[in-house]
Amino acid sequence: MILVRQTTKDATDLATRATRQLMKAAEEENRRVRAAGVVVGSDVDPASLRSLHVRAHALEGRLYREAVEAGLTACGLGRHVLVERDAVVQAAALIGKDPSELKVSLNALGKAFGKPWGAHEKMAAIAAWVALVRG
Repeated sequence: MILVRQTTKDATDLATRATRQLMKAAEEENRRVRAAGVVVGSDVDPASLRSLHVRAHALEGRLYREAVEAGLTACGLGRHVLVERDAVVQAAALIGKDPSELKVSLNALGKAFGKPWGAHEKMAAIAAWVALVRG
């Protein structure tokens, strides 16, 4: 249990330092970070998974997700967590848009920004949009 607590503390400290560094870099460009979006692959409770191997990976993912969330909180940032497979529907509800309208806007953003514009860029854009609207 001591190892788990220490690893959790170390991961949270690292996430907090990294967030502070990003905030400082933004400030140097006269920008202010006020919120963050976190996109996760799954929100399944690791304890519900039967396979020990799969559960170990889910627990690792949960550890880092919670470390990032704690780091954001330590930096005074609001945050929203979106599950990747439901991100468009979740985000649409949070920002007051229809999911199909959000998809059209994302496609337009992709055309404006150019390549690469894949799943990762779309998820980052959705998370940022929610963070901007919801703080």
